[in-house]
Amino acid sequence: GSMDALADAGKAFAKQARDPRVRKAVALLEESYFEELPISELAAKVAVPARTLSRLFDEEIGLSPKQVLTRIRVREAEALLTGTKLS
Repeated sequence: GSMDALADAGKAFAKQARDPRVRKAVALLEESYFEELPISELAAKVAVPARTLSRLFDEEIGLSPKQVLTRIRVREAEALLTGTKLS
């Protein structure tokens, strides 16, 4: 169903991105999805301005960092509900 599509989309984010800064940012979101990570902090961790990171996410993935985070959270919640870890 649509949840499966969301889970698949979540797994594909990092693979989709060619830019190493986007890959690193996605990895950071994956590691810290359970906490609030403002775009400014995320951008600082990958050493690019927040506006640049947002633009790179849009170009590489077609979603904002916040949208990616939301999808990761949905995937993780679904994994908890079904008792399986999607990775």
